[in-house]
Amino acid sequence: MGGEPFKPLPPGSRLSYREVSCGLDSGGTLTCVNNRWQNGFVVGPGGSYTT
Repeated sequence: MGGEPFKPLPPGSRLSYREVSCGLDSGGTLTCVNNRWQNGFVVGPGGSYTT
């Protein structure tokens, strides 16, 4: 897409767009939740799963 390269999120960060929120903890685990449909996913060093 051109432009600047992306920058990784620092631990403790959270991003939200409409009803979806994602957070990154200090261990490198990313958790995303859709508050409207009450589901989400987790991706981390120990594995991944959906809810």
